[in-house]
Amino acid sequence: MPWRADSGFDVRHQQSESTQNMPRDTIKRRRPTRVDVESIKPRVEQAVFGFGFLNPMLALPQIYNIFALKHVAGLSLITIAAALVMSLLWVAYGALSKQLVVWATSAVWVILNGATLIGVAMFAH
Repeated sequence: MPWRADSGFDVRHQQSESTQNMPRDTIKRRRPTRVDVESIKPRVEQAVFGFGFLNPMLALPQIYNIFALKHVAGLSLITIAAALVMSLLWVAYGALSKQLVVWATSAVWVILNGATLIGVAMFAH
């Protein structure tokens, strides 16, 4: 059945579940919470910087499998090369835009992606 203007369905007048049981005057007085971006920006940058270095460490077991066990089955040279190119681009972008968090964490990925690519190229049959 197509929607009709007289169908009585109007989203603007529906209440959300969280405001359904509130008195009308309370709903009208609610204001959206504003976030002061500048006050949380340093904390977010610290978290990105920390996790930006932690995340590449999760690739270390893969590096171990490649170089210690010489196990490269299922790894694609194309995918690893693309990841290396992308991390190089992020390093360039971070350096050009003077964003330490971006280029420094991406530089770690360049090292790990480069090592992975070399290992797969060396041990692929």
